[in-house]
Amino acid sequence: MKNTLYKYALVVSLTVFPAVAPTGLGGYSASSDIGREKLHDGPLPAPGLSVSSKLSRAPYLQNVRQDGVTILWRTAAPEKAAVFVERAESAGHEGLFTVPEAAAFTEHEITVRGLVPGTKYRYCVTAPDGGVRGGGTFRTAPDPGSAAFNFVVWGDNQGSPEKFSKISEEMSASRPDFAVGVGDYTDNGSAPARWENEFFSPGGGFLGSVPSFLAAGNHDYGSKGDAWDFSPSGPGAREFRASFRNPGGNRFYYSFDYGSSHFIVLDPNENRSFASFDVPPQSAQYDWLVRDLESANSRGAGYIFVFLHEPPFSTSWDDTYYDGEELLRMHLVPLLEKYKVSLVFSGHAHVYERGALNGVAYVITGGAGGALDYVQHKRWEHVSVVLREHHFMRVAVNGGSLLVEARGVDGNVLDSFTLKERNSAPESR
Repeated sequence: MKNTLYKYALVVSLTVFPAVAPTGLGGYSASSDIGREKLHDGPLPAPGLSVSSKLSRAPYLQNVRQDGVTILWRTAAPEKAAVFVERAESAGHEGLFTVPEAAAFTEHEITVRGLVPGTKYRYCVTAPDGGVRGGGTFRTAPDPGSAAFNFVVWGDNQGSPEKFSKISEEMSASRPDFAVGVGDYTDNGSAPARWENEFFSPGGGFLGSVPSFLAAGNHDYGSKGDAWDFSPSGPGAREFRASFRNPGGNRFYYSFDYGSSHFIVLDPNENRSFASFDVPPQSAQYDWLVRDLESANSRGAGYIFVFLHEPPFSTSWDDTYYDGEELLRMHLVPLLEKYKVSLVFSGHAHVYERGALNGVAYVITGGAGGALDYVQHKRWEHVSVVLREHHFMRVAVNGGSLLVEARGVDGNVLDSFTLKERNSAPESR
């Protein structure tokens, strides 16, 4: 086991304690094992604000659910912190909770439970010395069957913190309920400093107020010498597991429900062969995927969304010939068609592409900062739009309709289409 200062080695789900009444204007008092110590005096900080030089990684949100969320952050030195959560749209600190840590850590993780579905909250991370470590806002997932919500999708921001900073600001400005990343958040996941410089630092305000669900990219696994290192024990994979709290027991492939829709995140890097990325039959991931697609949650969903880094189909690549992943076309695409998946998002190629084949819509959104791909190798007949611009995606689900927009660095709409049924053809707007 790692040193107990590293919280991720001691996965703890902490109980939420209602806080005692505030002691003075903006003051908070904590109950439970840290006594009635006044931890913070003043208003909760603005969304995504980092207000402490003691942080090595500002607070960020993971795995939002109907009744809670997980908050993670890192500090330069061990400290025993607490998180305060209250309803954002109420006066008098209504619904104020505090969750204290049991000991001092440098890698902090607190799971807040007992919250109300579909409700906006603000949170504040504090230390026993009264210092504010950061804070922001978030909205819990709605009740099952809720029809209206929106989310953003981005991919391949690696190597361009300035561009990603701007795109993350625009994603925040679009007011999403949550976000999904399709991988390559850093150019080399084996280098810890790159995670901070290319992802957590430029995306801090966004990550601190928009809960995210992440797929892993090949660059996130990192390299070992001159070769990619897809080992689950490699430094990139270890950092991914330590940093992110995706649903379920597997950090790299998983599913969740939000409102009336079902979301599936895959990892073709796990079973990479010499020639291609894959989710091969008889692998644990493939068997899990079939069970998930056959589940009642999947079959009864209004829409099914799938996210993975490498695309089954692609037209563009600035290196050797590339037309997408042949093994994914052989093994994954038939499942997507059989179980009537609505929309597949991927990255890897640094372009925006969209098309539809046999009832399944495909989008490549690899434009959140990485150098764009300009060389076209293959013209797939079903790919109807190709744009070589930096961008992100915004998806609005509203009952029986789905609006999908590709938005540029300044938030302008580059392309949009609708889906009117779970397995219908996209209609351009």
